[in-house]
Amino acid sequence: MRRFVLTLPSYVLALVVLYIGAWLNLFPIERAHLIAVVIAGGLGTFGGLIWSGLTLRWRDPLAVLPQVLFSVVVVALSYHLIEISRGVAFMWLAVIVVYDMRRLPVKQVRLVIAAATVLQLANSISIWVAHPNGPKLIDELLNLGCLALLLPTLAMVSTHARTLVKRRKQQDGALWCAIHGGDAGHRLLQTCE
Repeated sequence: MRRFVLTLPSYVLALVVLYIGAWLNLFPIERAHLIAVVIAGGLGTFGGLIWSGLTLRWRDPLAVLPQVLFSVVVVALSYHLIEISRGVAFMWLAVIVVYDMRRLPVKQVRLVIAAATVLQLANSISIWVAHPNGPKLIDELLNLGCLALLLPTLAMVSTHARTLVKRRKQQDGALWCAIHGGDAGHRLLQTCE
């Protein structure tokens, strides 16, 4: 529940910025309301499930993967509805992926990357079809290409960082065992034999 509560201020800040943009007439307020309803509904659902303890029987009791996928959907929705937010959307996706990568298994990270890329492709196609004279298709495809390169690169960096952290913990455990003579009373990471 703590991790869920820690994400709430970022959603509140995003909503504040969203409504300021609508107040400045950068986009219709109805779009801000729609995104706010989606965010409130999703967060309310996750909060209710976690708080009630229903997720304790799940394989992922904190519902990390569904929360990350929800964040990706919210970013995709914002990208689609609010043209001015499109530059920020990719940065926000990168933050989501980097922040949550360390909490997800590699297979689920790949799923998140695939979902983000597919949603972006759908966004690009639907925007281009709805407004053929609007944003240039090449610009949308370049954005998609950047996303398709950025997210896997972040995944590789995260995997490498996990490996380094694991190796350091093993080295710390081996050092502790060497200093304390392998005392079985206290094992650091169970590396003493």
